[in-house]
Amino acid sequence: MGAVRPSIPTGKFVILNRINTKGETVIHLRYFLGSYVKRSTGISIPPSAWDEKRCCVKSSYKDSARINAKLQNLKCEIDNKLLAYEGEMNKTVLNYILNGGDPVNEGDLPDESPTQAVTKRTSFVEYAKRVNDLNYGKKEYGYSLWYNKQKLIEQFETFLVHWRKTPKFALKDLRQDVFDEYVQYRFTVRKNTNKEAINKSLVPLFVAIKAAITNGILEQGTYGPIAESYIETRETEYNPDLEDRVVEKVRFLTPEQIEKLKDYYEKCKNPRSKEILDIWFFAYYACGMRLSDVMTLEWKHIDWEAKVIKKVQFKTKRLADVLPPLGNSALEILERWKAKERNNRFVFDLLPEDYDMTDQKRLFMDRNSKDKTFNTSLNVARMTLRFEFPLTMHVARHSFAVMCIKEGMNVFLLSKLLGHSTIASTQRTYAQFLKETVESETKFIRNL
Repeated sequence: MGAVRPSIPTGKFVILNRINTKGETVIHLRYFLGSYVKRSTGISIPPSAWDEKRCCVKSSYKDSARINAKLQNLKCEIDNKLLAYEGEMNKTVLNYILNGGDPVNEGDLPDESPTQAVTKRTSFVEYAKRVNDLNYGKKEYGYSLWYNKQKLIEQFETFLVHWRKTPKFALKDLRQDVFDEYVQYRFTVRKNTNKEAINKSLVPLFVAIKAAITNGILEQGTYGPIAESYIETRETEYNPDLEDRVVEKVRFLTPEQIEKLKDYYEKCKNPRSKEILDIWFFAYYACGMRLSDVMTLEWKHIDWEAKVIKKVQFKTKRLADVLPPLGNSALEILERWKAKERNNRFVFDLLPEDYDMTDQKRLFMDRNSKDKTFNTSLNVARMTLRFEFPLTMHVARHSFAVMCIKEGMNVFLLSKLLGHSTIASTQRTYAQFLKETVESETKFIRNL
């Protein structure tokens, strides 16, 4: 008699009919164990391309063979982990394996609500990191937000170790005055003058406290007021416009400096440096396009006939309300790169043609790497031209925005072109220049 095959949950691929701005829906892998547990595959297709009966992409759809092979490899990998698991199968185990975990037995599992082996004597910093890891593992947010929260927790650890001299700070040591002292530390020592930024730095700390209370490690009556005292004043979800919030002065090039940079570009002998300047100018001409969007810009996003860019923005994950128009200067740069014939997919050849856009962690790291490389090269131009501040890719974005304001563009339209989700973000970032425009354009009222 043959060996009995262990029983594992049955999984299949489905689409959930949530259509994005491109008219596509994401394929999910879903298992049933009393109720459904699912995860996104990161692959989007039009609903019409999905074969509901066979649970796969229709053969008539482009790249169907490659997509279906990728889907089956993913399911095979997860099924093998389910088969290899020797403990009791439940939704906690299933969710952990489905989201990338690789346990062999129950001892390899993290806690679903991190209570196991956690007491009041547990290090608060380690517990906060554990909660952050757990929430990331549950796909509550992406890698970039996990990374930012991790850094904020480490900053609090620096405060405990080097400022308060309490490296063994445990859950039992949590008190309101500790966080009051930390806020003061960020104001006076770290020179953080933005209150909202300070509130944001407290979010992962109070999320950990609330998790400890929820899971019975800490008492609600004693520790609840600590978490509640700040959590209501800060944003607990990722807001894409927060990264555009400026604490320091907006750095931009004047029209005279733009002309100097053009002249430097024409005389530049280094091929790679000249290409980076080319990309900088494209970002400037293409309505202040972010580096992340320049890097992921594909030829299919360019509408040559309408002379606009039709691209879902990398940061906001949506199509801009007003499609960025392409002027003659931007089109000249595109024609120049098209003639190079270096990459059939990505316009500026900053990513390989077979790059997996669903790998958010890799994309985040590659974006940061490109940013450093570009800024290092641009800084050479800055020193040669003796600009007073570092020349970065984001300076191109600010230069475009300030130029539009000084030309009298409506702030509502500018907000849409920049891809801000709210006009308030534009007004906050460029308040100084909007004020100058208002004062200039209302002078006639005094003469009425």
